[in-house]
Amino acid sequence: MKAIVVHRFGGPEQLELNELPPPEGALLVDIAYAGVNFVDLYQCEGRYPGVMLPLQPGLEGSGRIAAAPAGSGWQRGDRVAFTTGVQGSYAEQLAVPAEHLVRVPDAISLRDAAAALEHGLTALMLLHDVARLAPGDAVLVHAAAGGVGGWLVQWLKARGHRAFGTVSSDQKAAWLRGIGVEPLRYDAGADWCAELLLRTEGRGVKGVFDSVGAATFEGSLAALAPRGHLVLFGAASGQPAPRRCWR
Repeated sequence: MKAIVVHRFGGPEQLELNELPPPEGALLVDIAYAGVNFVDLYQCEGRYPGVMLPLQPGLEGSGRIAAAPAGSGWQRGDRVAFTTGVQGSYAEQLAVPAEHLVRVPDAISLRDAAAALEHGLTALMLLHDVARLAPGDAVLVHAAAGGVGGWLVQWLKARGHRAFGTVSSDQKAAWLRGIGVEPLRYDAGADWCAELLLRTEGRGVKGVFDSVGAATFEGSLAALAPRGHLVLFGAASGQPAPRRCWR
């Protein structure tokens, strides 16, 4: 079986295609697509404690059941997707516990399924378990045309919020407009925070979802309305600098 293995921490240059023994497990999945997430990058770079080498990256994917025990509820050929609780989806085949599998409807491609679960579940958790938003609150989402950001803005609109989203291209801005989200450009020196405050008549927003980190953190704070909430769930541009707080 061919699989990607990391033998030294680092960037994508450390991803090696190796020949490995077939996986051991009663329920096997032939991998069609593997999801690529920031957690994979951080693991490969050695940012997370406890990650051991050699590492087989990938915690999300989709494919078809290759083998399943009797009574498992799965049959050979079933279309499935999975995320979390497993490791090693950058491979031809993977053993996946039955409780981590979801059935992929015929209307959804395996490609889309592999990209949906981790991002979608993250967005769902942020909206329902972390953020404190009242109906109608204005909200800002950074990287709003990205994986988690794209889920967030669509759910926010479905829930009746006024949604703003930062993007870095005309194409992404057009996509946001098409779903009723107000785009803000944060590339090429654009002052997205000033533009947001102008559009909200100085009130700001009640919630900010920030996966960018250092590059947007100060602006995210400045964009908050009184008693607003800033939710940090990533640091694509690096970790924000520590801040001293006073009562």
